[in-house]
Amino acid sequence: MKLSILLSCVLGIASYGLSGSSLQAKTLKIGTMIPKGNEYSNYLEEMAKKVKEQTDGRVKFKFYFGGLAGDEPDVLRKIHVGQLHGGVFTAKAMSDIYSDVRLLEVPFTFSSRQDARKGMDALAPEFAKGFLANGYKLLGLYETGEVYMVSKNKIPNMAGLQGQKIWLMAGDKLAEAFTKSLNIVAVPVALPDVLTSLSTGLVDVAYAPALAIIALQWHSKISYIVEQPFGFHFQGFLLNGKWWDKMKAEDKKVVEALANEYARKISDTNLSQANDAFAAIKKQGASPVKWPESDVKGLISARDKILQSLTGGLLSKKSILSLESSLK
Repeated sequence: MKLSILLSCVLGIASYGLSGSSLQAKTLKIGTMIPKGNEYSNYLEEMAKKVKEQTDGRVKFKFYFGGLAGDEPDVLRKIHVGQLHGGVFTAKAMSDIYSDVRLLEVPFTFSSRQDARKGMDALAPEFAKGFLANGYKLLGLYETGEVYMVSKNKIPNMAGLQGQKIWLMAGDKLAEAFTKSLNIVAVPVALPDVLTSLSTGLVDVAYAPALAIIALQWHSKISYIVEQPFGFHFQGFLLNGKWWDKMKAEDKKVVEALANEYARKISDTNLSQANDAFAAIKKQGASPVKWPESDVKGLISARDKILQSLTGGLLSKKSILSLESSLK
């Protein structure tokens, strides 16, 4: 009996892919909602191939695309219990680990894509420390484009939001603060149910990057898109910190170098495709609406209310000051 128990333990350790405290040819399973077969996923797989080659097979990433490993809460839960080792997440999901990352998505924080990238690059080291302190290694932040408001009814200006039912992602404190700052009616709905909600009239207005609007097929249920973007959307690659700690020092250097290289490639590709997606939304029937500049300035001032309501809770004052300093 004792011998069988000992053998089981030895075999268990061997199958787990560990030798002492170092990672030995472990396949790290990464869950994500990103669809397979587009340039985004192709770049992630290309990066994984190079990691394997340049670490002589000691580090291998296997991506489960398109929600194959579950939605984002499922992936986080599976990482926690050891069924997965990491994920490529939206900033909303990442904020469940380290909430300051949502600072990049506060509406009207950036006036251009250049500012958005500058802010992301400036805060990336601080975010990396924050995630590491919470048990995760940040292996890349990815830009996914501007966030646009789409609607079933024409909304010619900010006042037109009154009386409209705007979608609120369930549990999203940032979106909740935004809708409260404008005193508009928000309807909490899970992301997979937004398309149906637009069809049935439960929701009149939704918001997302252009790529997501196409991917989620919202363009088939809306008639208008507000041309001015309301913010910028980001995603990130997180690896459970204990697996990062088990990598050899030389392998960490390889992984970090490739992660940085592909973060830039992915961001550039996503932004290029975002332009095409925005054009496609209009081509497929959504009429563009341009709000008066006075309304846009009013929305920019609403950002201060959002930050005030979230400071000390979702967002730290330190990160807010760091971002504002980087944009001067």
